[in-house]
Amino acid sequence: MALAIGIGPALARPQGVGPLSSPPPVVGVPPADHRVPEGAPPTLSPAQPVPAASIPTVLPIEAPPLPPVPPGRPNGAGAPGSRVINLTRDTTGLLPDHPPGPPPPRPVAEVVNDVNNMILRIQGPEAEINVPVNQTQLIETRRILTRIVVANPTVADVELLSDQPNSRLLNLFGRSFGMTNLTLWDDQNRPVSYLVRVTLDTLDLESRIKQTYPGALIHIRQVGPQVILEGQVPDAKTMSDVLQVVTADLRNSGGLRLVGGGAGAGPAGGGAPAGGGAAPAAGGAAAAPGTGVTIINRVHVPGPRQVLLRVKIAELNRDAVRQLGVSWFRPKDNSLLGSTIGNAATFTGATSGAGASGVATQTATGFAGRRTPVTTNFTAVGNASAASSATLFGIFDASQFALFLNALKSNSVAKILAEPNLMALDGQPAQFIAGGLFPYPVPQSSSIPGGTAVVTVQFAKFGAILTFLPQILANDVIRLDVEPIFSQLNFGQGTTINGGTVPAIDQRSARTIVELREGQTLAIAGLLQTTTSATTVRVPILGDLPVVGPLFSNNRIETIETELVVLVTPELVAPMEANEVAEAPGDRVIQPNDFEFYFLGRIEGKSGVDFRATVKELDPLDVMKHFRSEDQWVIGPHGHAD
Repeated sequence: MALAIGIGPALARPQGVGPLSSPPPVVGVPPADHRVPEGAPPTLSPAQPVPAASIPTVLPIEAPPLPPVPPGRPNGAGAPGSRVINLTRDTTGLLPDHPPGPPPPRPVAEVVNDVNNMILRIQGPEAEINVPVNQTQLIETRRILTRIVVANPTVADVELLSDQPNSRLLNLFGRSFGMTNLTLWDDQNRPVSYLVRVTLDTLDLESRIKQTYPGALIHIRQVGPQVILEGQVPDAKTMSDVLQVVTADLRNSGGLRLVGGGAGAGPAGGGAPAGGGAAPAAGGAAAAPGTGVTIINRVHVPGPRQVLLRVKIAELNRDAVRQLGVSWFRPKDNSLLGSTIGNAATFTGATSGAGASGVATQTATGFAGRRTPVTTNFTAVGNASAASSATLFGIFDASQFALFLNALKSNSVAKILAEPNLMALDGQPAQFIAGGLFPYPVPQSSSIPGGTAVVTVQFAKFGAILTFLPQILANDVIRLDVEPIFSQLNFGQGTTINGGTVPAIDQRSARTIVELREGQTLAIAGLLQTTTSATTVRVPILGDLPVVGPLFSNNRIETIETELVVLVTPELVAPMEANEVAEAPGDRVIQPNDFEFYFLGRIEGKSGVDFRATVKELDPLDVMKHFRSEDQWVIGPHGHAD
């Protein structure tokens, strides 16, 4: 329909610009008389019904030619009267060909009156239609539809099920999560607006979860862009599986954002309150890009969700050494003849007279009849070190004979025990280190050609290191990914760099994944090793003789047995209440008072009264007043600082 509006004085036409051309008239719209008497107010021509099929998407604007300029008036001067522009109305509103500039300020009353009279009615959604995502609903209307408008076709779309103009069947399809408006016009041009909600089919999803996991009681509801999971599952593994099912269903339906509802996050998720009751399990799926719904996980897993891991690393080394060696010497006249096999007997520093170790010291006569003191100790040595040499020696001008028999048997036992205990939340990793760091040099090449290499210092860990990741399954079964490492420094196997000793590291470690119930113990690693070594040291030819050969040899046999075992025991624990806290080591150790220290000789107090020598006064009455001051002036829990 056409609308005639009078707008102020006539606009000046720039020079060189011809009259505005009028587009062809709209079909079905009768021509309007655009001549408005001078000084007359604008008039609104009545709207004429137009068939819906003939209305284009954007209707053209009818602009009549400008009136001729009166004689004597310069070209471009304002002409008396009003310029009339005939506008056509369509679904998008009024579209003038050349929008006028900003009007001058108007009175407030006039503005309010125009605003109230501009819009006749604002029609919002009058009903709701819920459509499951990726599903359709068939809609049959009572009246014939002439127009259908969907605000956001990416959320929901509609199509006619018949090409006939009198069709009353619609197919409404939910494309993605969200809301949009659907407006229908009947044959009498009356609109009806609906709010279309595209939501998750929660009943179908709950039914599928119940069939797959009978022990899970899951309730799913959607509030706007949030999907809330509520209920209870028997274990964290079931919670993880249920969350994966819901996540996959939503991801296939549209965008997804995931928010965990528990204290921890991870595949097993979960957290426990301070009282040790049921805890919500956190979501375990990674967030995916998209603009769809958000998962809020409020599903509870009953029972404690903390796991205490007790690890015992025990190592036992047994050494047995058996050694037999013979050393002798024969002094005669001014000579000394003997043998030392390995370390069975050695010559040590000179002394005068008889040696304190029971060996002979002889004064021999040297050449040319002169008596030359031969001050050499012949000492028996019995150690377990390996023999490295056999020597035949002779010193003349002596007068005694000695035989040394070295029969050695030694046993040694070394026990190493480490018991690290560590607690972690269900599905969360934890690490325990009881040891230290030792520095070692690392040479670095110079980045400058021909430059001097530098030595940097790095640090390596040693001690008891425990790393594990627990996951609580059904029926209190605990799955453990555990890695215990026990290492110690070995300076005997180390190396020397620039005068400093860099120790080696003796390490015992294991890495495995096991499943066991609470309180059960499993040996996840073990080592049983036996090493036997035998050595013999002989004097050539003499040591090989059948009967007297043992007098010129030293035999040694060493056996080493090593036993190593790593034991793991998991426990489900809950926090203790205030009245359940046990005493810590040293809580009962107090300082002795003066009477206990000076008269009774005690280094620990037995009176039960905490004595503080650092603040003790000379007057005993002041001391008692000091102890009672806390009861008078301090309110609430109190005590001495550590």
